[in-house]
Amino acid sequence: MTTPPIATLIQDLDSFDYEVRAQAQTQLVAFGAAAVEPLIDAMHTLQGRKSWLALHVLSEIEDERVIPVMIEALTLPNNILQQTAAELLGHIGDQRAVLPLIQALGGGSANLVLWVATSLGELGDRRAIDGLIATLQATPSPTVRHTVIKALQKLDARRAIPIIAQFADDEDPHVRSRVQKALDSLSELPEE
Repeated sequence: MTTPPIATLIQDLDSFDYEVRAQAQTQLVAFGAAAVEPLIDAMHTLQGRKSWLALHVLSEIEDERVIPVMIEALTLPNNILQQTAAELLGHIGDQRAVLPLIQALGGGSANLVLWVATSLGELGDRRAIDGLIATLQATPSPTVRHTVIKALQKLDARRAIPIIAQFADDEDPHVRSRVQKALDSLSELPEE
């Protein structure tokens, strides 16, 4: 069996057939660097599943062009692509994503902020602490509060203890539980 050309595989990303989509993803990853520019173009079309899967395939290709594209996707006019980029940047683990992710904390949907906070926790860069604290103080969403507190805990943000403690009586039981876990963990750390 011969491998279809890259353009055909990119079109297959939008197939209704899961097997066709999965096979296209695998083959595009195998093309490596040769598929990067066509995948970037596919992402920019903002065409639903095809753009979303193009972003996923890009995240699996080791190429210097991928991280700047993922960072750019944080600002595209498509919530799903923004959220996906935020999630994938955390999984990839490249520190170039830290500052753009911090900037993304300030805008967008609650779902975007969830993935941004999660990725900042995974990246482990303490420059994110102030932005996460500001987000924690400003958000009306219990889910965002829970996720931000978890990220602050991962970052060993001992200086966030007084802010986190303010949510010990939160209306949401998951937030209260996360607050207790974070306070227990952070209070064991040395002073910053």
